[in-house]
Amino acid sequence: MTVRRTARGRWMVDAHIQTPTGTSVRIRKVSPLQTRRGAERFERQLREAVVAGTYRRSLAKVPTIGEYVEPYLRDLASRGRKRSTLMSISGLLRNWIVPRVGERLVDAIKTADFSTVRQAMIEKGRSGKTTNNALVVLSGMVRHWHTEQDLRPPAFRVGLVKTAKTEAKFYTDDEVELLVEAAHELGSDMESMLLLGVDAGLRMSEIRALQWGDLALQDRPTVTVSRTREGDEEYPPKGWASRVVPLSVRLVDVLGSVVRNLADPHVLLDRWGKPLTRRMVGTRFAGIKERAGIEHGTFHTTRHTFCTILAARGVPPKTIQELAGHADLSTTQRYLHAMPGAKDAAIAALARRPESSGEWFPGRAFTSPPAAPRRSTTATRDSTLAVARASGQGRVVPLSRDPDE
Repeated sequence: MTVRRTARGRWMVDAHIQTPTGTSVRIRKVSPLQTRRGAERFERQLREAVVAGTYRRSLAKVPTIGEYVEPYLRDLASRGRKRSTLMSISGLLRNWIVPRVGERLVDAIKTADFSTVRQAMIEKGRSGKTTNNALVVLSGMVRHWHTEQDLRPPAFRVGLVKTAKTEAKFYTDDEVELLVEAAHELGSDMESMLLLGVDAGLRMSEIRALQWGDLALQDRPTVTVSRTREGDEEYPPKGWASRVVPLSVRLVDVLGSVVRNLADPHVLLDRWGKPLTRRMVGTRFAGIKERAGIEHGTFHTTRHTFCTILAARGVPPKTIQELAGHADLSTTQRYLHAMPGAKDAAIAALARRPESSGEWFPGRAFTSPPAAPRRSTTATRDSTLAVARASGQGRVVPLSRDPDE
């Protein structure tokens, strides 16, 4: 009998059992009864099921990491993962994970294997973010296989690399005006593309997927971000949540001057009437920067600028999160550095006094309470002495103290 207790104190079966065909299958399962005798009884039940041919996974061969790449990617694609995400995962597997641990069985991956991948990537100069992405992919693949086999996924100490939090780069107000002026000179299509990033905060993939039906240019102008475009395919937006963003006056004016192509529902098209590709957006934005005399930044910097301007104007972080479509508020907090004087205002609030009632009311301005009337020190002491004598006590017991004493 092969039963053991894990480092986390759980009894489990870890046995190689021979099937009726002569092959051997490894079974690793946590015992439903967490005692040694319960685990041994569970191991006998599994062995009997394999010998009788009723254990449905008994003939399944545990794949190696290299063998499981294609099934794993196919399953992710069937669950709606974007093509860009699949390409990123495939690249990490092909370039870093499979060459290091590709020969290891999926159920034999241990914490040391994560260290192998991490050290190899760090030695090659890969960033901490890319290294962490690879470690998460390896962990996700191993957990995926265990889940598909109805097994409890193992617990790993992945050991993610600590990365420094950096502030998002953005364009200043003067640079934005230069960019807008340059885009205006190049045409309404170029200006619309730029302002959708600066004034609406849309991602490049969201701008490429934008259709005329998503725009409401009358009464209360808004844009509904309900899709994103990767390659020639369109998916729900990042986070799988649509959002509605109000449009600025200048963006409404520019969109109203864009020539609409009845043959295609997309707002921005190339010269052949097809939706813009990522390369085309990058090329057009490079032309705008060159005309404006600005060298730094990419098109995604316009989205950072949108969030930074909102933060600098004192817009609450929760509102910025909703407008930008951030899934996590921690992403929005990268832009809070732009709030001018926020720390100084917080410290200055400590010097303010509560209202005259002595209570704090949220939302009210703090005012200094009126000064309490001073009592005569002599009168106070005479009153205290009189009360003490009337009580018959032989010593004076102060009933109150002057606030200035």
